[in-house]
Amino acid sequence: MICKEAVNEQRTRTHRLGIAAHLKTRASLTSITLFTHDRIEIQARSIIFCTGYELPKIVASANTQVMAPWAIATRPQPMLLWPQKALIWEASDPHLYIRSSVDGRVICGGEDQKVATTDQRNALTERKARRIQHKLSQMFPRLDSSAEFSWTGSFGISPDGMPTIGEIPGFPKSFSVIGFGGNGFTLSMLASKLIVAAIQKKSAQKPNYLPLLRDKR
Repeated sequence: MICKEAVNEQRTRTHRLGIAAHLKTRASLTSITLFTHDRIEIQARSIIFCTGYELPKIVASANTQVMAPWAIATRPQPMLLWPQKALIWEASDPHLYIRSSVDGRVICGGEDQKVATTDQRNALTERKARRIQHKLSQMFPRLDSSAEFSWTGSFGISPDGMPTIGEIPGFPKSFSVIGFGGNGFTLSMLASKLIVAAIQKKSAQKPNYLPLLRDKR
């Protein structure tokens, strides 16, 4: 559930989240209540913010930046694909990845770049697609690297690449799972275990390579 305003009644503070509804937490109760713009009231024992790069104001941003990746898909050419159709990931900056689709297309992407607006991001798509095509043709000269489709998107990333996972200080029963920096497949699995342990008040062993919720500065 996306939220717009959070009120902690224990401290009588109001925080605007800048997105779509508002959240009220009562520290003296075992549940929290969420109100939408349609005046729907939702009560839950806990709430977890999984809003990607749309950070609620009550969550420390840690100077999170919005990045954009780009990708292309070629025409189907199953007979020209590399052995075993393995995923290829080039550990460069900007990185490059190559994989195949079920119908034999080559999907190639990368070229991540910081962007300020969606208009700026979308304006770069044609140029980024040409650059990805060129890199693909250099790696696999026999392939037809022409893009039949191209697209882009956005994701948030912190300066150290670490996500924000844990209970939000000052807002009981409210948790944050955001800022995966494009590594959601790996980090979301880890986050699910940490958050479940936190909600159930279990003493889980915290990995020393993953700082939990950052202190808000």
